[in-house]
Amino acid sequence: MTCLLFGQVNVYTMNNGSAIQSREEVWEMYERCYEMNKNPNFSGADWKKMYTEPIIYHRITRGDTIINFYEIRSYFVENETEMAKDFIFEQDPSFLLIGQKFPDFNLKDINGNSFTSDRLKGKPTLINLNGTYCKPCLEEIPSLNKLKEKYQDKVNFISIFDVEKKRGDIESILKSRPFNFKILKDNANFKSQLGIKRIPKNIFIDNEGIVRYIQRKYDYKTDRYFDKILDELTEKQ
Repeated sequence: MTCLLFGQVNVYTMNNGSAIQSREEVWEMYERCYEMNKNPNFSGADWKKMYTEPIIYHRITRGDTIINFYEIRSYFVENETEMAKDFIFEQDPSFLLIGQKFPDFNLKDINGNSFTSDRLKGKPTLINLNGTYCKPCLEEIPSLNKLKEKYQDKVNFISIFDVEKKRGDIESILKSRPFNFKILKDNANFKSQLGIKRIPKNIFIDNEGIVRYIQRKYDYKTDRYFDKILDELTEKQ
């Protein structure tokens, strides 16, 4: 009897359209980041209190290849820390939506009118998860506006703002930062239902309502990966 054996290969991606990397390449990057954060001239703080860790937040398997979605995260801690020995796996629940039907919803727009997910059927959709308190979310609005200008009515463009800290926050923000997406209010805590703990998040859905990609912040000047995704989705209509 012959036994067929195969080994799975791990590769790594920052999920931003950049090249797939090996573990060695990622670890070299992590070591550079760790050393950089030890330099007070760079970090602006006592390096002993800056912790840098390599996080895998999602994994998928394709054939004999395991694709690891990773980020290198730095933040302040109370005590001195050493370099990590290995990746830390922290599943981001929202990425489990990939390949699944996007959940139905019924939310209110900024005028108080009902808007349901049924209105998204028939063409691709970009759903942006936003918050008035989230600086990176607000910074990406001009770049997202560029996408809307480019694809027009070929794509549904929706932004769901998190629960307001005080009534009128969204309208106040939009006066200073015009946003040409359809604006909805998360008055039913829809973000939590999706398992989204950190924003911004940008969810790409095909014309059959299936989640195909999830991305984070978008910068039109430096990263055209969102364009590549929308080109793919609109070509399949």
